[in-house]
Amino acid sequence: RMLSQTKWVMYQWDSDLVCNFHDKIKYFDCVKSFDPVDCQKFKIELLPLFYLNKYEEFSLIPSFDIGYVGSYNHDRYSKLKLILTKLEKNGLSYRIHFYISVFDYIKNKILGHNISLKHISFSKLSREDYVRLMSQSKAILDLENIKQTGLTMRTIETLASGRLLVTTNPSISMFSEKIKNYILLDPNLITNSDMMSIKSYNSH
Repeated sequence: RMLSQTKWVMYQWDSDLVCNFHDKIKYFDCVKSFDPVDCQKFKIELLPLFYLNKYEEFSLIPSFDIGYVGSYNHDRYSKLKLILTKLEKNGLSYRIHFYISVFDYIKNKILGHNISLKHISFSKLSREDYVRLMSQSKAILDLENIKQTGLTMRTIETLASGRLLVTTNPSISMFSEKIKNYILLDPNLITNSDMMSIKSYNSH
């Protein structure tokens, strides 16, 4: 009897392509997702992701131009290499933590993927070190999962912190009326103006 009066809510922060959920929608009274494409496709409510208060409390003065934390996939690494090359050519400083498991590294090497050891780490970053890296960065790089269209957690955390968001996710344009401090990058068409905007950004 108690359960019959319960309202069941499902909130998805992965897309249906990543974590198949559409066949479970019928079991819930309310379903929300961070992914605009899924919301339109399944006629559910759009609810962007969230952040913790600690991201509003950065006290460190940035010590390098751009920071990035992410986990490996082939598309993401291809974009990252193009961006790092452009940063280096323009004299911008950066710090990255790009995680890949030893197993996945070996598998990708067998498949013929060229992964430079200088770009990767075999250990995951602790939450404390992640926050520290963000607080030391003038700008934060966001490389989205191509199977998802929603704004990532990295995006939300960066906007909360007041740091400059540098993203390859075109979905950011859907929120351009509310979000101002971002640069939308096409890794194949990065301009010198993009680089100068990162270099000159003042988060204080």
